[in-house]
Amino acid sequence: MNVKNNASLLRMRLHGQLISQTPLHSAGDVVHTMLAIQAQDYAGAKWSIGLRLPGATDETIENAIAEKQIVRSWVLRNTLHFVSPKDLRWMLTLLKDRLLHAATQNAARNGGVDEKCYGALITLSSRRSKAEIFLHAKSSRMCCFRKNCPLPKTA
Repeated sequence: MNVKNNASLLRMRLHGQLISQTPLHSAGDVVHTMLAIQAQDYAGAKWSIGLRLPGATDETIENAIAEKQIVRSWVLRNTLHFVSPKDLRWMLTLLKDRLLHAATQNAARNGGVDEKCYGALITLSSRRSKAEIFLHAKSSRMCCFRKNCPLPKTA
């Protein structure tokens, strides 16, 4: 590829990644248009959104998070992602089996929580608070509360 083509490719990538042009006006719009913003850490994820939103400040991004215009998740890989709340449900539905399998494998290596326990916690978590989940799990003597369980015993 010659220099002219390399420059053209670079322009197209910057355009496609919403870096050289941004027709969007909110952090929620940026994240929804990109589908997800991935980073190794929280500050990097916020910077990535701010880069694509002219005039954005740290406060702009924090407000979008607080107002639930964007949601912090680890849905796509074991790294931080900001996604639109509009997209999170279908992503979780699509990836739940993969995520459950990975969590179960990790738990097996780190203390023995089984797939049944994780499945029950995931089902509970969709409609209860953290305190309610652990109270239910403890009162029903779920596998999570057996000896050597890595999960916390209280909320």
